[in-house]
Amino acid sequence: MPAGSGPQVAVINAVSVGTAETAVGVIPASNWSNPLGNLVESYGTFTPPASGGSLVLKIRQGNGTAGTQVGPTVTLPVTASTVMQGSVAAVDATAFGLAQQQGQYTVTAQFAAASGGTITGLITLETIAPVQ
Repeated sequence: MPAGSGPQVAVINAVSVGTAETAVGVIPASNWSNPLGNLVESYGTFTPPASGGSLVLKIRQGNGTAGTQVGPTVTLPVTASTVMQGSVAAVDATAFGLAQQQGQYTVTAQFAAASGGTITGLITLETIAPVQ
């Protein structure tokens, strides 16, 4: 993707979230080369079980939960049986974010409760370019 192009989008479609960190959305393999890095964003709706807790969202380089984390860990309070919305975003200006062939980003989620819920939403990737 040339600088300033995108977004590349992937759907998070009712993925079950439990106490272990789980990959809930993955950007399709993409090529990019740009001097300013990438903007990765994800937002969605979480439907919890009958117990409250906290929902933890992260963005990782690559496909899966083992990649390097990019940006903040977002921890959101969840009220039992109450549907909520959350988001996480990061700018990746590391070597990975500057140039990749078939690169991917993964959004992960973890619910700190005995039983999980489901998350539905989007993950987007945009290359950063100066405003002209």
